[in-house]
Amino acid sequence: MEIKRRLLAAAIILSLPVCLAVNDSYVTGRMEFAGKSHDFGKINSIGKKEHKFEFKNTGDAKLTISAVTPSCGCTAAVVGKKELEPGEKGAVNVVFDPSGNSGVLESSVLVSTEEGQSETLSVRAEIIGAGGLPKNVRLPSPSIRVRPKTVNLGRLKAGEMKLYNVIVENRGDGDLFVFNLTSGDNGGKPLSRHPISKGKKVELKFFYRADEKGSVVDNVVISSNDPVHPQVRIRLKGIVE
Repeated sequence: MEIKRRLLAAAIILSLPVCLAVNDSYVTGRMEFAGKSHDFGKINSIGKKEHKFEFKNTGDAKLTISAVTPSCGCTAAVVGKKELEPGEKGAVNVVFDPSGNSGVLESSVLVSTEEGQSETLSVRAEIIGAGGLPKNVRLPSPSIRVRPKTVNLGRLKAGEMKLYNVIVENRGDGDLFVFNLTSGDNGGKPLSRHPISKGKKVELKFFYRADEKGSVVDNVVISSNDPVHPQVRIRLKGIVE
């Protein structure tokens, strides 16, 4: 009996590496970019520049893009297709706006997946001026106006989802790109690449989830390419019962 027990224990110990090898070999999607940086070279500050970063799902399972987050107001980004099957190709289109800047300007876009992978794409340019325009000529630039600045959510029950609306208006001359939304300390959420034209308004709809009882102390930050007010903060208030 003692010999049989020892043999059984040895068999279990010998089988452990095999089990570990099986557990480590899970399948998942994986994005692989053909290139992760682009230099626009010397440009003037009039007009936007675009570059398409192409990638491929080189994994063995479906790949899902969860977020595309620009690092500053001079850059907007949008992914063409968020879910890709193994072997399928996709692209992230980056729009670079040099208006209001001069000299060397660098920006980046963080691309994240639901599988836990993240890649950083970078663009740069040397801005050499406004193409020889007279000094008294003002370049067209957007001007953001957001209403309301404070949202009263009223009385909520724990776990309740509350819908509220925000109006974003462009009161400037140039196209307004609202490229990034954040709530509290959460990561940014890229919006549509289509700009808000001069004098136009867009209604944005949000949901607030009441997780804990007590007073609501939260905010939403709307970022844009407005050179004067690149970030606008909206205060959220209410009571969770």
